[in-house]
Amino acid sequence: RVPSPSPTGATTILRGVTATAPGSIWVVGYVHTSSGTDSTLVLRWQQGTWTRVPSPTPTGDAELQAVSATSRTDAWAVGLTRPDSCSPRCGSLIAHWNGTTWSQVPSPNPPAGYLNVLQGVAAICSHDAWAVGTTDNESTLITHWNGKNWS
Repeated sequence: RVPSPSPTGATTILRGVTATAPGSIWVVGYVHTSSGTDSTLVLRWQQGTWTRVPSPTPTGDAELQAVSATSRTDAWAVGLTRPDSCSPRCGSLIAHWNGTTWSQVPSPNPPAGYLNVLQGVAAICSHDAWAVGTTDNESTLITHWNGKNWS
């Protein structure tokens, strides 16, 4: 077991891991607070230490489910917003690491009754990545990054 940052007074869930080199590893998940909301969690392993890296939590309630990186300056994380209530509905969430910061990017949200979630991501290079999930737990949701947008 390797010591890692865990916020006190909250439940920490880790969901995905990726590595681009022995000293460059990303882990994503979320922190569930006593107030009932979730905030995204990104940890980075560098030089033998885990560090929490700021990540977007749109609507004040979001989770990251998976992460994939192609280099130290290009990584994708996916998940969902409003995971505790899905009111009016949960939306898919995509975040990108540009070597300096994580930022939210527009993600596909097809018509749904209550849920769009992305649960897996694979990045091949800076202009080719795939993310998968579900719409209402009834239909598959597959989206592709072409270097300009997700569609």
